[in-house]
Amino acid sequence: MRRHILSTCRLIALGLLAFAPLKIAAPAYAQKEDEFFVELALNHIDITTGFTGAEIRLFGYRKDKDSEIAIYIKGPEKNMTIWKKAKVLGAWVNRYSETYKHMPLYYDYALGKPEEDTAKNESLFLKNGIGVLSLFPVDQRSEKTNFRDALIADREKSRLYPIKPKEIRFLNENFFRVTFQVPAAAPTGQYSIESFLIKNGKILERDTESLAVEQVGLNAFLFNAAKDQAVLYALSCIVFALVTGWFFSAIRVKP
Repeated sequence: MRRHILSTCRLIALGLLAFAPLKIAAPAYAQKEDEFFVELALNHIDITTGFTGAEIRLFGYRKDKDSEIAIYIKGPEKNMTIWKKAKVLGAWVNRYSETYKHMPLYYDYALGKPEEDTAKNESLFLKNGIGVLSLFPVDQRSEKTNFRDALIADREKSRLYPIKPKEIRFLNENFFRVTFQVPAAAPTGQYSIESFLIKNGKILERDTESLAVEQVGLNAFLFNAAKDQAVLYALSCIVFALVTGWFFSAIRVKP
């Protein structure tokens, strides 16, 4: 309860700051109690019929203006297999493959100064899951790059992996915000958000938040029915198609 109240107060303070002059001093509670924190504007996304995507907005505070910020968001994980075709007896078939375990179905990240921060903290980022390459095991970052690059390209095409990191926008020297785009193809489930306070190549603090992406309404009913009652759902679809076909055939005006 205390954390919930504190989180609400933080969001209110950050929201007010967004419309205030940039030289306003940071709230007293933030200066005294926190060196670093990040809060979600909303901790859930509802997927309904006609869902075309959503935004995830985060607001944060750092006491040390000379520190750097890195944030990543990661969706549910799944093993992914990439296939490569080869010609066998005159036909092209899937012959070679590479499986990557525990890969997030959605991933994105943000940096204060993308190019500068990546060059300066590359090793640190790879060790802490910051950046797309950090998702791959160490022995697979340089080997079998064709499979790795094909996987990244496929996820990028669906906007499920980033082409480049988002840039964190600073409202003043201490307060910042970042927006991530969630495409319509984003999977449902629990998403984790990790935020890092970095200085001199070391992580000083980290903050963890969670986000739920869920099907709701008729969309959720149909999704759960297809998943939990597959046979009954299939029979219902067949009956519905037959009845609909008969109905339109009956009302059709004959010449």
